[in-house]
Amino acid sequence: MPPRDPRLKPYRAAMWALYFAVVLLGMGLVTVSVGKSLRGPARPPHTDGALPTRAALRVCLTDLELLYREQNLRAWTLASDLEARDPLAAWNLWAREWERKLEDLADRCRLQDRGALALAVRPFRGRAERADRSAARTGTPNGTPA
Repeated sequence: MPPRDPRLKPYRAAMWALYFAVVLLGMGLVTVSVGKSLRGPARPPHTDGALPTRAALRVCLTDLELLYREQNLRAWTLASDLEARDPLAAWNLWAREWERKLEDLADRCRLQDRGALALAVRPFRGRAERADRSAARTGTPNGTPA
């Protein structure tokens, strides 16, 4: 291999710099794209207003408990779904629908508000913990003997 011409050294350095700039730009664009994809769509801006009434919070709590039960039952049946043709696609379909229901509930019940969330989740936590202890004791998802 013949020796490199020293007069072309600045051009080689410029080409290496351009090469690394293009590579870093490409990596940056991919990273930003993945980050945006993982974050999901932006939520609509929150409007301030009065907190929901206790009756509305009870309805929200009931809906939240139904979502919790649905998730819990799905987790218990997950092993049997592995025998299906495409379990990952079925799981993704169910998970997207469940997350959409949760987002709808969060928007409707303003669960992102600390005050409303604390009021809604306080009784739910106790019930959920009791259900978990009961399920652990009996070995069934809803705590009833099999």
